[in-house]
Amino acid sequence: MSVDVREVDGVALIHPRRKRVTALSGADELREALHNARERGHLAIAIDFEGVEYADTAAIGMLIAEFKVLNRDHGLMCLFNVGPDMHEFFRQMVFDHLIEVRGTEQAALELFAGQPKRRHLSTGLRNVFSHIYSWSYKLGVTPERRTPGDRRVTPDRRRSRDRRSTQDTGPSGSNDQV
Repeated sequence: MSVDVREVDGVALIHPRRKRVTALSGADELREALHNARERGHLAIAIDFEGVEYADTAAIGMLIAEFKVLNRDHGLMCLFNVGPDMHEFFRQMVFDHLIEVRGTEQAALELFAGQPKRRHLSTGLRNVFSHIYSWSYKLGVTPERRTPGDRRVTPDRRRSRDRRSTQDTGPSGSNDQV
Protein backbone atom coordinates (compact mmCIF):
# COMPACT_ATOMS: atom_id res chain seq x y z
CA MET A 1 0.00 0.00 0.00
CA SER A 2 1.30 3.43 -0.85
CA VAL A 3 -0.52 5.25 1.94
CA ASP A 4 0.67 5.48 5.55
CA VAL A 5 -1.98 5.93 8.23
CA ARG A 6 -1.28 6.75 11.86
CA GLU A 7 -3.09 8.39 14.74
CA VAL A 8 -1.81 11.27 16.86
CA ASP A 9 -4.00 12.65 19.68
CA GLY A 10 -7.14 11.19 18.10
CA VAL A 11 -6.39 12.75 14.69
CA ALA A 12 -5.97 10.39 11.73
CA LEU A 13 -2.82 11.36 9.82
CA ILE A 14 -2.74 10.03 6.27
CA HIS A 15 0.35 10.26 4.06
CA PRO A 16 0.25 9.19 0.42
CA ARG A 17 3.76 8.01 -0.50
CA ARG A 18 3.62 8.95 -4.17
CA LYS A 19 4.86 11.92 -6.14
CA ARG A 20 1.76 11.80 -8.32
CA VAL A 21 -1.71 11.06 -6.97
CA THR A 22 -3.89 10.26 -9.96
CA ALA A 23 -6.89 8.16 -10.84
CA LEU A 24 -4.55 5.44 -12.09
CA SER A 25 -2.08 5.49 -9.20
CA GLY A 26 -2.78 6.40 -5.63
CA ALA A 27 -6.22 8.04 -5.63
CA ASP A 28 -8.10 4.80 -4.89
CA GLU A 29 -5.71 3.92 -2.05
CA LEU A 30 -6.08 7.42 -0.60
CA ARG A 31 -9.88 7.15 -0.87
CA GLU A 32 -9.80 3.79 0.90
CA ALA A 33 -7.60 5.20 3.69
CA LEU A 34 -9.95 8.18 4.16
CA HIS A 35 -12.99 5.90 4.13
CA ASN A 36 -11.42 3.54 6.69
CA ALA A 37 -10.52 6.47 8.96
CA ARG A 38 -14.12 7.68 8.84
CA GLU A 39 -15.40 4.15 9.49
CA ARG A 40 -13.18 3.91 12.57
CA GLY A 41 -14.97 7.04 13.82
CA HIS A 42 -12.38 9.73 13.13
CA LEU A 43 -13.87 13.20 12.79
CA ALA A 44 -10.45 14.86 12.44
CA ILE A 45 -8.38 13.85 9.42
CA ALA A 46 -5.12 15.47 8.33
CA ILE A 47 -3.48 14.55 5.03
CA ASP A 48 0.29 14.94 4.67
CA PHE A 49 1.12 16.06 1.12
CA GLU A 50 4.88 16.00 1.64
CA GLY A 51 6.50 14.77 -1.55
CA VAL A 52 3.30 14.96 -3.59
CA GLU A 53 4.07 17.03 -6.68
CA TYR A 54 0.92 16.44 -8.72
CA ALA A 55 -2.70 15.54 -8.10
CA ASP A 56 -5.13 15.17 -10.99
CA THR A 57 -8.77 16.18 -11.07
CA ALA A 58 -9.90 12.70 -10.03
CA ALA A 59 -7.81 12.93 -6.85
CA ILE A 60 -9.02 16.47 -6.11
CA GLY A 61 -12.63 15.44 -6.75
CA MET A 62 -12.19 12.46 -4.46
CA LEU A 63 -10.81 14.73 -1.70
CA ILE A 64 -13.79 17.04 -2.08
CA ALA A 65 -16.24 14.13 -2.00
CA GLU A 66 -14.61 12.68 1.14
CA PHE A 67 -14.60 16.15 2.71
CA LYS A 68 -18.34 16.49 2.06
CA VAL A 69 -19.08 13.17 3.73
CA LEU A 70 -16.86 14.05 6.69
CA ASN A 71 -18.39 17.52 6.91
CA ARG A 72 -21.89 16.00 6.96
CA ASP A 73 -20.81 14.10 10.07
CA HIS A 74 -19.49 17.40 11.55
CA GLY A 75 -15.88 16.42 10.97
CA LEU A 76 -12.93 18.42 9.72
CA MET A 77 -10.19 17.72 7.19
CA CYS A 78 -6.97 19.58 6.51
CA LEU A 79 -3.87 19.23 4.35
CA PHE A 80 -0.34 20.00 5.47
CA ASN A 81 3.21 19.97 4.10
CA VAL A 82 1.82 21.01 0.72
CA GLY A 83 4.52 21.95 -1.79
CA PRO A 84 4.59 25.47 -3.27
CA ASP A 85 3.26 24.38 -6.68
CA MET A 86 0.39 22.38 -5.19
CA HIS A 87 -0.37 25.17 -2.71
CA GLU A 88 -0.58 27.70 -5.55
CA PHE A 89 -2.86 25.34 -7.47
CA PHE A 90 -5.13 24.95 -4.42
CA ARG A 91 -5.17 28.73 -3.94
CA GLN A 92 -6.08 29.45 -7.56
CA MET A 93 -8.81 26.82 -7.57
CA VAL A 94 -10.17 28.21 -4.26
CA PHE A 95 -9.74 24.70 -2.88
CA ASP A 96 -8.00 26.12 0.20
CA HIS A 97 -11.26 27.86 1.20
CA LEU A 98 -12.96 24.49 1.39
CA ILE A 99 -10.24 22.38 3.01
CA GLU A 100 -7.75 24.01 5.36
CA VAL A 101 -4.13 23.99 4.21
CA ARG A 102 -1.52 24.21 6.98
CA GLY A 103 2.27 24.37 6.81
CA THR A 104 3.34 21.69 9.28
CA GLU A 105 1.98 18.68 11.12
CA GLN A 106 2.00 20.63 14.38
CA ALA A 107 -0.05 23.44 12.82
CA ALA A 108 -2.51 20.86 11.50
CA LEU A 109 -2.85 19.26 14.94
CA GLU A 110 -3.41 22.70 16.50
CA LEU A 111 -6.33 23.20 14.11
CA PHE A 112 -8.08 20.23 15.75
CA ALA A 113 -7.25 21.30 19.33
CA GLY A 114 -10.78 22.16 20.50
CA GLN A 115 -12.64 19.89 18.10
CA PRO A 116 -14.11 16.43 18.77
CA LYS A 117 -11.78 13.88 17.21
CA ARG A 118 -13.90 10.74 17.30
CA ARG A 119 -17.54 9.77 17.32
CA HIS A 120 -18.80 8.47 20.62
CA LEU A 121 -21.22 5.95 19.15
CA SER A 122 -20.32 2.44 20.17
CA THR A 123 -19.88 -0.25 17.54
CA GLY A 124 -22.73 -2.33 18.93
CA LEU A 125 -25.11 0.61 18.88
CA ARG A 126 -24.03 1.49 15.34
CA ASN A 127 -24.74 -2.11 14.25
CA VAL A 128 -28.20 -1.99 15.79
CA PHE A 129 -29.02 1.28 14.04
CA SER A 130 -27.73 0.00 10.71
CA HIS A 131 -29.94 -3.12 11.00
CA ILE A 132 -32.98 -0.99 11.84
CA TYR A 133 -32.25 1.31 8.90
CA SER A 134 -31.75 -1.56 6.46
CA TRP A 135 -35.04 -3.20 7.47
CA SER A 136 -36.92 0.09 7.26
CA TYR A 137 -35.37 0.65 3.84
CA LYS A 138 -36.56 -2.77 2.68
CA LEU A 139 -40.05 -2.03 3.98
CA GLY A 140 -40.08 1.30 2.17
CA VAL A 141 -40.33 3.48 5.25
CA THR A 142 -37.27 5.63 4.49
CA PRO A 143 -37.86 8.69 2.28
CA GLU A 144 -35.25 7.78 -0.35
CA ARG A 145 -37.02 4.45 -1.01
CA ARG A 146 -40.30 6.12 -1.93
CA THR A 147 -41.00 6.99 -5.54
CA PRO A 148 -43.24 9.85 -6.75
CA GLY A 149 -46.05 7.43 -7.68
CA ASP A 150 -45.80 5.58 -4.37
CA ARG A 151 -49.14 5.22 -2.60
CA ARG A 152 -47.77 4.68 0.87
CA VAL A 153 -49.31 7.10 3.30
CA THR A 154 -47.19 8.88 5.83
CA PRO A 155 -48.92 10.64 8.67
CA ASP A 156 -48.89 14.43 8.53
CA ARG A 157 -48.27 15.58 12.06
CA ARG A 158 -48.72 19.28 11.36
CA ARG A 159 -51.75 20.81 12.90
CA SER A 160 -53.59 23.07 10.50
CA ARG A 161 -56.99 24.59 10.61
CA ASP A 162 -59.68 23.43 8.26
CA ARG A 163 -59.68 25.66 5.18
CA ARG A 164 -63.45 25.63 4.96
CA SER A 165 -63.81 27.34 8.32
CA THR A 166 -61.49 30.20 7.35
CA GLN A 167 -63.14 31.09 4.01
CA ASP A 168 -65.08 34.30 3.91
CA THR A 169 -68.75 33.68 3.56
CA GLY A 170 -71.09 36.32 2.26
CA PRO A 171 -74.13 37.67 4.12
CA SER A 172 -76.29 34.85 2.88
CA GLY A 173 -73.81 32.25 4.06
CA SER A 174 -72.72 31.32 0.56
CA ASN A 175 -69.20 31.55 -0.80
CA ASP A 176 -70.20 33.85 -3.64
CA GLN A 177 -68.04 36.92 -4.03
CA VAL A 178 -69.85 40.21 -4.67
